[in-house]
Order: sequence, then structure tokens, then C-alpha cells
Amino acid sequence: MRCKIWWRIKRVFAYLGFLIVGIIFFIPAFIIACLPEKWRFDNRLFFNIFTKFFYHAVIKLVMVPVKFEGRKNITDDPSIIIANHQSSLDIPLVGKLLNGFPHIWLYTNRFSDLPLIGFVFRRMGIPVDMSSPRKAIEALHEAQRRFANESRHLIIFPEGGRYADNEIHKFFSGFARIAKETNRPVIPVVIWGVEKVLEPFGIWIKYSPVKVLVGEPFICGQEESPKEFTERVQAWYEKTFAQGLKSV
Repeated sequence: MRCKIWWRIKRVFAYLGFLIVGIIFFIPAFIIACLPEKWRFDNRLFFNIFTKFFYHAVIKLVMVPVKFEGRKNITDDPSIIIANHQSSLDIPLVGKLLNGFPHIWLYTNRFSDLPLIGFVFRRMGIPVDMSSPRKAIEALHEAQRRFANESRHLIIFPEGGRYADNEIHKFFSGFARIAKETNRPVIPVVIWGVEKVLEPFGIWIKYSPVKVLVGEPFICGQEESPKEFTERVQAWYEKTFAQGLKSV
């Protein structure tokens, strides 16, 4: 009983901390979002201080044990970083791995209409409208334009949604197409247990351990089609995720 009361007290402080951290981060994020593109996406001051602080602070405030493995596989070589998606906490977990290196997120366009925050999302990330194939392809072309020949990471959740059923769902092939066109590596990030901490689209934090594994980079072969590459990466994900469930 005493443990439950203490956890509830800590949770109150966590939510208060989220509010403070959000305000601290939003002010510089809004300022940077107002800048022209050439100063916006590679601003080392913003990424190495403010985004790094934001990701680190959010994970600390959640107050659950997080085990990272394979962090050495993410370097300062621009890469496409993909991850399975179970919770909004996946975002700071992946973000923490980048260690302040400039990056761009692909995100669902429903967040673009939020007041003020939506403006920052639109300016700093790439909204993906899944209502039609044409709109989704346009977003991929924009992602490739901002990523190719630039010193920044591109982050994608290839399942296209959040799932808390301990399954890896069918990947969209957008990441594979960009990898093929840019000849850049795809770094897989596998996350276990985060849906027990914060359910998809939930707001109540629960105590449960989380594990994050960064796999070795995948390279799309010259003779390999985006579809074949997607299937190869997904097969690795399904096998790795199933094996990891036994240890979480």
C-alpha cells in the first residue's frame, strides 16, 4: 500500500516536470521553427542542447528502468533510423539515442493542426497524410529532399501507427525507397515493454521495465528492390522482437 502511495506521489511530480520541461523546450523550438530552412534543420545549438535535454529529461521523469543495448550502432553518419511504435514514449527513447545529432521526424499529420505546437511540428518535421497514396508519396519525396546529401538523421516508424499487442505489424516500404535512392544505411531500433508504461494515446504512467536494442545497420543491395529490402528488415524485426519478449 505504501509503495502505491509513493508511486502516485512521484507520478504527480512527473507530470509537473513534464509541463516544466515542455515549456523550457517549446520556447527555443518555436524560435528555431521560425527560421529559414537552411538554418532550421542543422542548428547544432538547438539539437545538441535543447532536444538532447528534452529527450533525456522526459525519460528521467517517467522513472522506470530503461536498458539500452547496441547504442554504438548509431553514429554521426547520416542514417535512416526506424523503430517499432507502441507508445508516445518511443519518441524520447529513440531521440535519446541520437545524442544531439540533427534529425528529422516523419509523423502523422493529425498533429499538424494543434495550436502553436502544430506549427513547430510542420516546420521541424514532415507530416505524412495516409489518407491517399499520392499524399503519402509526396511526404516521402519531401523527406528524401531534406535528407539526401545532408548531415542529419531521418526517423521513421514504418508500421505507420502505434500497436500494443506485442506484434510487429506490416512495414510500409517508404524507408526502403529512401534508402535505395540515397544509398544510406537503415538502423533498426527495437523497443520492448514501453506500452506497459504508457499505453498508445494514453496519459497515465505505470511502472514497468523497458528495453531498447539498436541493431546493426542494414544496407539496401544494388539488385534488391525496396519491397525485398522491406521484407528482409521486417523478418529481422519479427525474429528479434519475439526473442526479446522472453527477457522483458
